[in-house]
This record gives sequence, C-alpha cells and structure tokens, in this order.
Amino acid sequence: MEVNLWDPEVLEIQKMMEDPEAFEKEAAQLDKIFTDKRGEMLLKAFLALKDRNEISKLLKDLFSDRQITRCKNNLYAAYMLADGVPHKQIEKNYGLSSTTAAKIRKKIKDFESKGNGGYRTVLARLYPSKFGFWGKK
Repeated sequence: MEVNLWDPEVLEIQKMMEDPEAFEKEAAQLDKIFTDKRGEMLLKAFLALKDRNEISKLLKDLFSDRQITRCKNNLYAAYMLADGVPHKQIEKNYGLSSTTAAKIRKKIKDFESKGNGGYRTVLARLYPSKFGFWGKK
C-alpha cells in the first residue's frame, strides 16, 4: 500500500505544527538537542518543506548515502517489528544487527521509557488502519 504523504490529512498535521504556540509546546517536550536555536532551525527546516523532492534534497545535503540508508532501514525495521515480524527474521533478511533490531523494538514497545514515540507517531500516521490506535489517547 503506497501512502500519499501530501494528502489533506497529512497537510493538516503540518499546518498544526506551523502554529508557533503549538510548536513551542511541542518543542518543550523534546530532548535538549532540539531546544537550542540550531535544533529549532532543523525542525522548522523540515516543516517548511513542501514536497518529497524538497525533503529528498535536504536529506541528501544533510546526510551521507550511508546515513540515509541506515535511517531507511531503521524505519522499515520499525514497521516490520510493529507488524509482528520477529527481529531475527529482520536481521537475516535486511542485514540489521541484533543490537539495532533490539533497540528499535524497545523504542516501539517501551517508548515511554526507552524511546520518544517517534516511530509510533510516524507509523500511526502513515498506516492508520494498522497502527492508528497508537495515536489515540
């Protein structure tokens, strides 16, 4: 199933994030790395982008191909783990280390103590029929 990241629902989420008060409230909850001016600039840079092409260009400027590949693999591993695929199978099929797979699994399962909820948020928004229950309070 291909997800249209630019559909009205996703764009509405971006609009909410552009609200300065909402941004400040959200930023207060983030790790220190994003609360200084440089971190805030990085977050705002991603929010300012309008389409896949712009996001792709920024990612390529910020990260090496190896770093982007690592991010892609980690996000896909999070999807597979959340979908119930055993981490041993992911390690075997996608070359992910057992340590990385275990860390991702912990961030998904125990996100309140081990992660920040980022994987859960993204998966719930990209695949609401599968993981949308994570977005509900």
